[in-house]
Amino acid sequence: MLPDLVLGHLPLWLVTHRDLRHVPRVRATLDHLAEALGDYVKAA
Repeated sequence: MLPDLVLGHLPLWLVTHRDLRHVPRVRATLDHLAEALGDYVKAA
């Protein structure tokens, strides 16, 4: 929506219930989000 808006550095936690963190599809989603968000922050 606002591609040029930079909010600064804010902590971000990706969390899930401990019983779900080893479920392959949940782990894959968290890994993907962590990588994509890391790339987004580096580009900003």
